[in-house]
Amino acid sequence: HSIIGSVLDAHPNVVIAHEYSLFHQWLQVPKLHQNKTWLYNVLYNNSQYHSNQGLRTNNAVQKGYTLRIQDLWQGQYQDQIVVIGDKSGGMTTKTYRMNKNKIKRVHMELVRTVEVPVLAIHVVRNPYDNIATMLLYNRHVLKADISYNRPYDDANMIQSQIGAYFNQINTVVEMINVLNLNVIQIYTEDFVTETNKTLQYICSRLELTCTKDYIHKCSESIFKHQSRSRYLVKWTPYLI
Repeated sequence: HSIIGSVLDAHPNVVIAHEYSLFHQWLQVPKLHQNKTWLYNVLYNNSQYHSNQGLRTNNAVQKGYTLRIQDLWQGQYQDQIVVIGDKSGGMTTKTYRMNKNKIKRVHMELVRTVEVPVLAIHVVRNPYDNIATMLLYNRHVLKADISYNRPYDDANMIQSQIGAYFNQINTVVEMINVLNLNVIQIYTEDFVTETNKTLQYICSRLELTCTKDYIHKCSESIFKHQSRSRYLVKWTPYLI
């Protein structure tokens, strides 16, 4: 979902922070700063940072790729901001799981603070890819140590990660229902294979005008081959 946040941040009327973890941060900030001006400033500053120094630069190397969308509006905006938000997945889920009652209050406070409709974009990826990616990251497995011909094969660790993954899925579903979120659901495979159509759908749900130039440049910047980390893990019949 990082690429979807970055594509939206490239829109001339959109600002999307990267991993600011708004629920978590709102719990930490003094009451004095819990207002619309503070909120919009920190999200905009985060967007600027990642466009100038972080993962949205041409030189980003932390994860071996960049989330830069060439020749568009990442880290800045044109005329006015119509949509502003934060891209945060894992930390949002973790914060909700550990502070359920507090997050209910935080969500209500944020809705009252911004005084505009609040939507959540939920990005769905193939679960085998998700589980494999999380497993290899958590186990610090180097790509040089595995391949499609030599997949990771610790069945106990794989089973443990499967359990953790579905616990996280249950938390996401619960959070959506408890907070009564207005959700835009996007499938990664659709976004990669039908980028134009999916982008137009997202823009329509966000009530944004998307020019042909914007959609074309975004499509050109998106990886056309998904990371299929599922093939780097050995799935026994029992695990499947």
